[in-house]
Amino acid sequence: QPLRGPDKDSVPVVLPNFPSLDWERGEGENAEAPWPPELSCLPLLKVPPASSAARAPSTLRGVASGVRSALIKVRGSWWRLKGCGCRDEGFPSDARGNNGELSLRGSCFENTCETELRMSQLVTKVLEEQGLDSANRPVGSYRYAPQQSWPS
Repeated sequence: QPLRGPDKDSVPVVLPNFPSLDWERGEGENAEAPWPPELSCLPLLKVPPASSAARAPSTLRGVASGVRSALIKVRGSWWRLKGCGCRDEGFPSDARGNNGELSLRGSCFENTCETELRMSQLVTKVLEEQGLDSANRPVGSYRYAPQQSWPS
């Protein structure tokens, strides 16, 4: 069932989903964030290198590593961020459904994020049991609390 905004003329939006049950975070899995504070103080968004946003004092330098992910080196460690924009376009929406439903691109959603984290964790465990390393070690997710100064 598509979600609708508060007014009757709003366009329906469909949240993405995996063809599986959603994972839920277990007890004790909401511990202190294991990443540096630079990664969780402001929303992170990939932007074109020549843009004014790329010259902002709060800018963290990184490289795109996929359509909606980036690699950033902070305090000597590399971090792979997912859901930080679609390429350098922000969060575009595409009409995907038969009834004009929109699909928001470049973002992570709580339901898909939890499943992706859990599956990456399971893959890492299987690889380690075989003496192999994984390039992706999931450490968690965070949700920004909206601030009044953010654009709506």
